[in-house]
Amino acid sequence: MPWTWLEAVAAFAIATGATLLIALPIAAVAGAAGLSLEAMNAALIPLTPIAIGLTTIAVVGLRHPGSLRRLLGWRPASRGDWLAGLGVGIAGYLVIGLGLGALMQLAISAAGAEVPVVQETFRQAAADEGTAWILVVSAVVLAPIAEELLYRGMLFQALAKRLGTGWGIWLSAAAFGVTHAALGAPWLANALLVAVILPLGALLAWAFHRRGTLLVPILGHAAFNAINATLLIAAPDVA
Repeated sequence: MPWTWLEAVAAFAIATGATLLIALPIAAVAGAAGLSLEAMNAALIPLTPIAIGLTTIAVVGLRHPGSLRRLLGWRPASRGDWLAGLGVGIAGYLVIGLGLGALMQLAISAAGAEVPVVQETFRQAAADEGTAWILVVSAVVLAPIAEELLYRGMLFQALAKRLGTGWGIWLSAAAFGVTHAALGAPWLANALLVAVILPLGALLAWAFHRRGTLLVPILGHAAFNAINATLLIAAPDVA
């Protein structure tokens, strides 16, 4: 595994820049066509994971020819990995998504603050039948593949090789959490979001380390997001 963590950071920066360059003209055209802000935001949701996935593959493929296969881990996936991945996602949602999320909300309420609304764009997309499918495809298919390639396949492996497994797990999880914070969102909403996503990232990195194949965190990530997306669509004002 020849790449470095700096190359992973560069891949994220390139993906972010590419997303902005593509999103701005699309937003301008959509605005001129009279598309609502909610519909436009929903249409842009897939851009980020697509950019992250393609950029990660491009950086590794161009700078380290012959190393792309290593992004997927160091051993072939087995049938047991499918069950392991789904188990990680379901357990992660129950313990982190529900358990930790509920504790954080209780702590915020106990402090006399109002519990903030997180991921407002996703909630708006889930509430509209015309855009809910975009959320599902992005959250359950595109994001798990793209983000696992970058955060676990590329970043975790680079950090673990140079700093050890423990540091690799938590530093890659911290990057995973912080980069999910939304610009312009209230700081408390971002804090609540990162507080849930960071341990999820640690769990996914640990699962990758234990099983040796990226299939496990991809499936775990997909299962976690599938549960969350289903609840958002069923009750967008409650989930």
